[in-house]
Amino acid sequence: MVIIVVIGGRQRMRFNIYNFNNEATEVDTGDNIIKQLFVQLMSGNEVVSVEYNNGARETFDSSNNISDSYVEGSYIVEQDHLQDWINFEITDYDKQPWHVHYKNGTQIISYKRMHKFCELFKKLACKEIY
Repeated sequence: MVIIVVIGGRQRMRFNIYNFNNEATEVDTGDNIIKQLFVQLMSGNEVVSVEYNNGARETFDSSNNISDSYVEGSYIVEQDHLQDWINFEITDYDKQPWHVHYKNGTQIISYKRMHKFCELFKKLACKEIY
C-alpha cells in the first residue's frame, strides 16, 4: 500500500517492502520523485535501491539480521509501474492449500511480487536465480 502524506504542501511517499516472514518494513522516500526501483530478493528478503529523478540513490533492506544471504532474483520497476508494484498483495486464491503446493509452497509476498512482475512486464530487467 502506498501512503502519501502532505506536510506543509509537499508530498511524502511511503510504501512497504517485505522480509521472508511477510513482515513489512516501511520505506519513506520523502518528497523525492522516484525514477525507478532496483529490487533484489536476498534469502527471501526484499532489498530495494531507489533511484530518484535528481540522480540520488538510497537502499532499503527489509531484514536487519542477514548474516549469510544469497541473491534469488532481481528486477527493475520503472516509474510507470511503480504504483502497481507498491499496491501488490497476494490474493486469497494464492493462499489456497492446493495452489500453494502447486506454486512450490510459497506464500511469501516478496517472491510472489517478483514472479508477478517478471511475468507481467517482460520489458523489466528480470533475473531469477534458482
